[in-house]
Amino acid sequence: MTLMMNLYSKLLHFLDIDMGFTIISKEEGMHISEDLDNKSRQEMYLKLEADIKAQIIMCETNEKHFKMTGDIASANKFQQMCEHTKKDLDALRFAYKRGDAVPKFHYEVRAFSIIVCNTDLTDHEAELTLERGINYNVSNPKEVHTYCR
Repeated sequence: MTLMMNLYSKLLHFLDIDMGFTIISKEEGMHISEDLDNKSRQEMYLKLEADIKAQIIMCETNEKHFKMTGDIASANKFQQMCEHTKKDLDALRFAYKRGDAVPKFHYEVRAFSIIVCNTDLTDHEAELTLERGINYNVSNPKEVHTYCR
């Protein structure tokens, strides 16, 4: 019994420490879930569909970039992710047509390392951006065509 009381007092001491969390009551939690319920089923499906479409576009863009840079393993990873996401989109649309409730979902944030490069240039080409030019004698100063050596 003493051991139980000792653990209980330690638990109470632990709960007094501010961990950066906000403790809410059960009633406040009910208001949060009511807000989600107030959003119509159609709005939730449209939001999920838009998010999944954005993810598909991101996967296709990254797959293309990695193929152009020659990183086939990463390109295959994004291709598979794109295929899985398309299946999720089809399942979401089918669930909406059947009249099912909004499926449970969660969001994940992932970071990918991508080398920024111009994959459309060949080995013998370079892209050059001039910030400022001095003493150009041209007829149209708004558009200047010149060569660099």
